[in-house]
Amino acid sequence: MSEAGEPLHRVCAWLGEYLIVEYVGVPASAAKLEDAIRRSFTTLRVTNEPDAIADYSSGSSGPSAGR
Repeated sequence: MSEAGEPLHRVCAWLGEYLIVEYVGVPASAAKLEDAIRRSFTTLRVTNEPDAIADYSSGSSGPSAGR
């Protein structure tokens, strides 16, 4: 969850099977980034999903911690 209590979303851009961009943020920012990536890189697969790890304050060091 964000500080404002909004659920976080994860935007990923994929080149084939390779993750090349990963962003976690509030839904409005995630949607803007998703749109920008889709317009700039039309051949990439882009996903925008609710983030499964919602609370980073529990000692993890970022979105990929513990994975």
